[in-house]
Amino acid sequence: MLDDQGGHNLLCEHFPMKRLGFKVILCIVTVFLLLNCAEDTSNDVAVVTADAQRINHRLKEIRGTIERLKIKAIDVLHHVEKYQDGLYDSKRYAFFKDTVFYTPENDGFCEVWASGIVPVDEVLFSKIKALENLCTDMDRIYHENNIFSAVYLNTKSSVVVAFPYASTNTYLKPELDTRQAWVTYWAADADHNPDRKTLWVGPYLDALGYGYMVSIITPVYRGDRMEAAIGFDITCESLRDLFLADTRRNLMLINEKGYLTAANAGCSKLIGIEGPGSHDYLEKASENRPAPEKFNLHINSNRIIRELAAKVAATTAPFDLVLGGRPYKVIHAGIEDAGWYLVELKGS
Repeated sequence: MLDDQGGHNLLCEHFPMKRLGFKVILCIVTVFLLLNCAEDTSNDVAVVTADAQRINHRLKEIRGTIERLKIKAIDVLHHVEKYQDGLYDSKRYAFFKDTVFYTPENDGFCEVWASGIVPVDEVLFSKIKALENLCTDMDRIYHENNIFSAVYLNTKSSVVVAFPYASTNTYLKPELDTRQAWVTYWAADADHNPDRKTLWVGPYLDALGYGYMVSIITPVYRGDRMEAAIGFDITCESLRDLFLADTRRNLMLINEKGYLTAANAGCSKLIGIEGPGSHDYLEKASENRPAPEKFNLHINSNRIIRELAAKVAATTAPFDLVLGGRPYKVIHAGIEDAGWYLVELKGS
């Protein structure tokens, strides 16, 4: 039989052990939850990174395609006399107001539009005929890729050879200097691109009625003189549909300057900005216009959106953000070929 002191000692030994056991269990549960959270974040990062790599791979394929077309364009422009017989009947062309030289009807082949800022004399006509030799390649590229709104070459004389037919004369003004009016030319020139790289531009508002656009462009030189720029246009809506189609996730693409390039519906709702898409044209645009500042996340009126853009540009690690009173994990990965970022806003 235990005395009172002995019973007291047993109780003192028993209850501290129970308290210690509870603390151990609580610690184990906490560590387990933290490890699970870290594992979930790690999985999310892996998914977004894999998606970004898939997009980058597709963009690199596009880069290879435009650079192969560039090789042929260089050959044509270096040897106009070799190619000047062209591919098509010259009756397909006409003058508009004695200035613009163009294809007035869609005959299923490429479209030609010369603004007339440089008069179409025999020399320029021979070059236009020679450039017809690119038309079958443009047709093939357009149909094989099923993503481009246009495949084209724009010369220093403001001659545009493009596929598919887009009724270009309906949108553009006579004597337009496309070297100055189109970012798809001037961004490739020696002043803006002295290294003669193939590069991505946009988003910008397209001159031919397609809405907001991004383009891959590459300069075509003859010696030290730029003769033309080749471009492949992709609407921002096509980017969204191709790369951000998973409606269960909140996804967007941001370019290196912080401009929203594409966003799916869920992401647009969260950030309060509808992704760039179609546009109501009230008059002829003629020029490619920069995307408005409402798409620049760095100067958004919402401090949280500005913070999101700054952190995406500054760090590769996921971070937390509160949008609409709800916590989100921001997971992002770079798309090297275009200098873009793929961003997912994942609800916590």
